[in-house]
Amino acid sequence: MAGVVSEGGAPAFCYRVTKYDPADRDERGSYVGGEDVVSDHGVVEAAYLAAVGAFARTAG
Repeated sequence: MAGVVSEGGAPAFCYRVTKYDPADRDERGSYVGGEDVVSDHGVVEAAYLAAVGAFARTAG
């Protein structure tokens, strides 16, 4: 489904790629859990970027 947008022109979908549990986020979406926030650097961060690339290719 390339180029899917809402009537207002905004993207119809939003993706969040993260290893952190959504239950560990506050009402603004900020991470408040106990895991070190730099623990996703390196190999895990590269996997996030690969996922974003896949989402972009799918979206066209």
